[in-house]
Amino acid sequence: MLWGLVDKIQNFWPPRLTWVTPLWSNIQAANNGKKKTKFDGLVTPVNNLGAMMFPTKNHVETALTEAKKHGKLIVAIKPFAGGRIKLEEALDYVFRKAKVDACMVEVGSKAEAEIDFRAAEKVLFSLPCSSR
Repeated sequence: MLWGLVDKIQNFWPPRLTWVTPLWSNIQAANNGKKKTKFDGLVTPVNNLGAMMFPTKNHVETALTEAKKHGKLIVAIKPFAGGRIKLEEALDYVFRKAKVDACMVEVGSKAEAEIDFRAAEKVLFSLPCSSR
């Protein structure tokens, strides 16, 4: 059902930028010799506690590696695991260990956004230029 919906969106939506959240292995299993479902990237929880990374942190990390091998963009969500991980530690894991392309965070106020973006700036500017 999901794959049919993805196909309909791609046929309807001219820019054809499709993002999916299922794990890479689930996508491969669903394709299993059938028409390949085309998508441009993955949006998935990524954090060093493994919170909300289903079925396991290791499984998601493997899925990210496989998706990257196929040139898919990776967007991390839930990097702070509901506030259980310090900002810089969380972003360091997301960008250095998981090597995602982008990260989305939730903020409750302008002040919180400023704190989060300062932490992100510190981590991102400490990465080697080839990682940016």
